[in-house]
Amino acid sequence: MTRRAKRRRTAPLWPLARVVRECRSAPAVWLALLDMSKERGSRLVTPTRDLLTKRTGIVRLPTISKALTLLSRAGWI
Repeated sequence: MTRRAKRRRTAPLWPLARVVRECRSAPAVWLALLDMSKERGSRLVTPTRDLLTKRTGIVRLPTISKALTLLSRAGWI
């Protein structure tokens, strides 16, 4: 009997309500990332936290970092 390779399943994306409940700033960061992606014509964007601060109006860098971490955990980025 041969062993089958285990397939990795990706976790389902978090719904917007859960993202907002975890971090209210995450949707603003998400929209800023989408805007940058559209402007550059590429899905890959690597903005600095300072640039995200300017784009979102969120002044605290730890808040930007928290939002980015959450969006990553949620499967959005």
